[in-house]
Amino acid sequence: MTFNKNVGSFDQKARLIIGILLIIPNVMGYFSQPLSYGAWAFSAILIVTAWVGFCPIYSLLGINSCSRQLNK
Repeated sequence: MTFNKNVGSFDQKARLIIGILLIIPNVMGYFSQPLSYGAWAFSAILIVTAWVGFCPIYSLLGINSCSRQLNK
């Protein structure tokens, strides 16, 4: 099964930065137990979708943040 890339480079960088920034306060213990699990899950989703370049929610909504190639 192959997935078409639908996450652009700016979107990938933003997801990666936000995912990492969510990990920092979680490791330092600023989040309560239920919120901690949610923060781990959300940061993992952001990092994985940034790494893979595919977001299933974007696919369902028909969103594509990749830059379009111009025909020359």
